[in-house]
Amino acid sequence: MFFSSDCRDDVYCCEVNPSNTMVAVGTGKGIVKIYKMEDGINIYSLVDVEVRRSYLPATTVSWIGDERMVVGYAAGYIKLWNISNQQCLNTIDEDRTILQTCVTLDKDAFMTSGKDATINIYRFFI
Repeated sequence: MFFSSDCRDDVYCCEVNPSNTMVAVGTGKGIVKIYKMEDGINIYSLVDVEVRRSYLPATTVSWIGDERMVVGYAAGYIKLWNISNQQCLNTIDEDRTILQTCVTLDKDAFMTSGKDATINIYRFFI
């Protein structure tokens, strides 16, 4: 085992960033924790008032390069985060449980799926 880190909450999803230096972990309380790959130290926590209000799971995380990410939540919203300053750049309410997010290879759009038969596609404007 490379390292083990106690996230202090149930883990719903995880994804390594493109440069293979950080891993994002979506937790049961909706907090996304960012760990350094080399030693497992928690370096960032992505959480805002909306996340704290609902405390529902972060069900999916997708990196947009090394500094930004798309996060889907069981509460029905999608958040675009800046990692280094831990700021939410935009929130979209889909009014459904988000089960998956996926960023295009050229990083100009992302898709979501949820607890229905619809796939939504968004262009980035950030």
